[in-house]
Amino acid sequence: MRRIVEFYSNVDEVWVPQPSVGRTLRDYGYKGRIDTMENGIDFSVPADISPYRKRGAELFGFGEEIFMGLYVGQHIEAKNLELLAGSLQPICESCPDFRMVFVGDGYFKPHMKAMVERMGLAGRVIFRDVIRDRELLKSVYARGDLLLFPSVYDNAPLVLREAAAFRTPAVLVENSDAAEVIRPGENGFTAENDLEAFAAAVIDLARDPERVRLAGERASRSLCRSWEDVVAEARSRYIALIGSKTGAKSVTALA
Repeated sequence: MRRIVEFYSNVDEVWVPQPSVGRTLRDYGYKGRIDTMENGIDFSVPADISPYRKRGAELFGFGEEIFMGLYVGQHIEAKNLELLAGSLQPICESCPDFRMVFVGDGYFKPHMKAMVERMGLAGRVIFRDVIRDRELLKSVYARGDLLLFPSVYDNAPLVLREAAAFRTPAVLVENSDAAEVIRPGENGFTAENDLEAFAAAVIDLARDPERVRLAGERASRSLCRSWEDVVAEARSRYIALIGSKTGAKSVTALA
């Protein structure tokens, strides 16, 4: 821990993707300046998601009347997937038209599949391997109605912003680092880190698709920016930093 703090203390600037990461550095003992620079995504926000949503519906084989929960990411226990898999039973019991899609891979996947089998939900839960085709992944995001992401392990997850680009808002655990960029009820939703509470939140939202749609629209406006914008911001910061070290003449040459 001391070496980590010494490393950060010897650099000129520290940039973090969101304030919670900076608070972790403070907990480690770092006392220097910290600036936030949010992550970008490589998806542009389309004006019309209907072609993507249609392709996603064809991929999974169910229509618009089906409310679809989506998880994209590593299938590891640290992502709180025991809670997510366990919450599917009360969700499916309360919402006959609900389906869940898991995309990704990891050592915890067989355990999750076994849980789904024991709960008798194999016909309502789809497991897909990692999707490396970015165009196809766009359609997966677009077809999802809610991104269900209960991780208390992640900070600044890109999947949250990628889903938002296709109007799919997320349900996250309240007070988690991942939920820091969420304004609950506006551009996403939060629930307690509890199986019953998480399930209840999803059930309420599945019964109110208009609320979900509006949150998805707001998420696409508030959570998405391109990596080009991030690079431009980083360049500007580098120029300012170099200028503070070498003077305006060097900054002009770099610019």
